[in-house]
This record gives sequence, C-alpha cells and structure tokens, in this order.
Amino acid sequence: MMINNGKSKDRPISSYITPASRPQCMYCKADLGKKEIKNIYFVRSKQSTKKTYFIYLDGQYNVEINNVRIYTPIVHREYGDRAINISNSYAVSLKNVNIEGTYSQKDRYGYGINMNNVNRLEVVGMKAAANWGVFGTSNLQNVSLINSNINRFDIHCYGRNVIFENCKFMNEYNQFSSMFGEVRFENCNFYECTPFLLEASYDAYPKFKLVFKNCRIYAAEKKNALIVANGLHGGRTKGRSELRKQEFPDVYIDGLKIYLQNDVCEYYIYKIGRKMMGLPQDIIPGVRDVKDVIVNRNFNNND
Repeated sequence: MMINNGKSKDRPISSYITPASRPQCMYCKADLGKKEIKNIYFVRSKQSTKKTYFIYLDGQYNVEINNVRIYTPIVHREYGDRAINISNSYAVSLKNVNIEGTYSQKDRYGYGINMNNVNRLEVVGMKAAANWGVFGTSNLQNVSLINSNINRFDIHCYGRNVIFENCKFMNEYNQFSSMFGEVRFENCNFYECTPFLLEASYDAYPKFKLVFKNCRIYAAEKKNALIVANGLHGGRTKGRSELRKQEFPDVYIDGLKIYLQNDVCEYYIYKIGRKMMGLPQDIIPGVRDVKDVIVNRNFNNND
C-alpha cells in the first residue's frame, strides 16, 4: 500500500482483522520520480552454463519497463525461470514487452514474469509464449492486462481485482486462487484454452465476481469448459475461520461466442471433478446471469 502523511487510499486484499492474523509491517521510502527500463533486446545464449535473468525489482514505486524483448533458446534441461522478477512494489507498468521462450519445460515450471506483493500493475501490448505459463504471481491487486497476447496468467494465491481487455490467450489456461473483488475478461479471445481454472493447492475459495463480456472461445477436445475445478481438494481449512466458508465465484456472462472446432461435441460452463469442496455454500455453482451466448460449429474472421 502507498502511505502518504500516515494514511493510505488503498486497502489490503482482504481484512487482517481475523483470529488467525498476526500481521507484521515493513516500509520503504518511495521516490516519486519515474524509473524507466526501456529499449533493450536481451538475448540468452545457448552456451551459457548458468541461467541469466533480465531484472529484479524490490521495494519500488512508479516503474515502467517499455519496449523490451527477451529471447531464450530451447534448452532441454533448464527450468525455474524468473526473467522479470518484481516484489513488494507499487505502480508497475509493462509496455510492449515481448518474451520469446523461457527456461521451462512442458513438465517443469519457469516464468517470464514472476511477481509477489505488487499493487497497481498495468500490462499493455505484451506478446509472450513459452513451454510453461508466462505469468507466475502471488499477492497481486488492481491488475490490468490490455491488448496482449499470452499463453497463461496465474495468481497462485491471494489476489484482488484483475481485468483483461482485448487479450488473446492460447493453448493453456488462466489459474486463480484465493481471489477477492472482481476478475473480468472483456473482448478477449481464447484459442484452445481454458479461460478460468480454480487453483486447488491452497484449499481457499472465498467469494468473488467473475465476468465474461463480449468474448470468443475456440474450443478444443480437451479444452471444452469455461471454468474448470477438477482438482478441488475438499478438506476444510483448519485454523482459519475466514476460509471455512468455501464458495464458488458469482459468474456473469454478457456476450459469449463459442466455436466448436474439429470433433468437439459439447461445451461446459463448469467442469467439476469428483473432488468437491468440503462445504460448498452454493447448491448450484454461482452462475448469476447469462445472456447472448452463441454456439457455432464453424467460424470465420467475420463472425
């Protein structure tokens, strides 16, 4: 949070006035001037014996990374990437960042963008693809991705208020856990991609709002659901009374075109596995309002 004269206009992602909370606070002084990292082509060598990262920022305010291209060759053993690594920062902007590959494998993680504890993140005009998901984050709030083309966006644990506008997602899924506020997809396209996956690792399912407005989905045989919750653990979270109430998000759909490609015969709003929540509060997963949904077998660029 940004503190000015002892006060903040922000709020935490969720209240710390709970029996289990024992917050500890630290601060750093903020320079109001803008910090810019721009016009860089960062090329990793296949002959490197160590992983090389682009930048690490910690405790920063008002930072813009602009017109940066990061190229990573195919390396068959390396993983665990964090090419751009940002922690404990406020008002961060990524503009025209192009990530071509990461240190990752299909079965081993590695992120082009790694973030923890960031407030006010803006991403504009990003193009990124890799074996693993491009974004790996935790503790994010007030996030916007605009006019970007990526394979995947994750908030692994704890987030609030994320909006995607005019974005393309390809081949993977977007994964969220412990979310509050609103997650909104507006004018977005999903190509053989699961738009929203409920992350089960932390067994924490608070109520939030999930909105799809004027989006298109190009479904594939194994990517034929809007929301997937296959891995719900189902156990109650012990010692955390605020997490015992396990809830589905409130879902609002206003304008959705679904194109069934190849041999896809059906498409689900929710796909839920056998492992259900311990105490779901909703008899039916929280689909609150659905309108203007069209399902087509074939498509063209004018649809």
